[in-house]
Amino acid sequence: MRPVIGESALQILLGPVRTWMHRSLASITSETTLQAVFLRLLQAGLPRYAQVRHGPIEYGKDLVALLDVNEEPVLYCYQVKVGDIDTRKWRESRAELEEMFLVRLPPLQLPVTPKRTVGVLVSNGHANPYVEPVLDAWFAEQRKVHGRTFEFQHLDRLVEWICDHRLVNELKLAFTEHGVA
Repeated sequence: MRPVIGESALQILLGPVRTWMHRSLASITSETTLQAVFLRLLQAGLPRYAQVRHGPIEYGKDLVALLDVNEEPVLYCYQVKVGDIDTRKWRESRAELEEMFLVRLPPLQLPVTPKRTVGVLVSNGHANPYVEPVLDAWFAEQRKVHGRTFEFQHLDRLVEWICDHRLVNELKLAFTEHGVA
């Protein structure tokens, strides 16, 4: 018993190992799989509406979720990319992000009208150093010129969001469900 108790005490003292989330999320190479895992995490927060809309006529919206933020309904439109955002992926993503706001989501499935819409670029990687300033400037321009709100949720922010919202068990279940190691 002594070795088992000692090992348990050492693990408590050292704290939880969280890098497995980074490694596992980063290992996903299929956008479809990343979308499905992300949808499961969104659903864990009990949204008013959440759906994968990826397809030939998605209008830039891989996933959408209607969430209550400070007692206000906000429509989040997600464009999901695997790996780091390089120049090629950014140019592709930028066009898709613009479509999010050009073509509105039909209200048929929404229980309430959103007060605002937020576009989110989700990646299980990061923006590379060449794309980072362009992405940041484009987000600022969209806010200033068009009044559009965009966010970038890269790998580290994903893990932070999972931990902050206590979604670790949901993540494990989603990984099991979709065969992610």
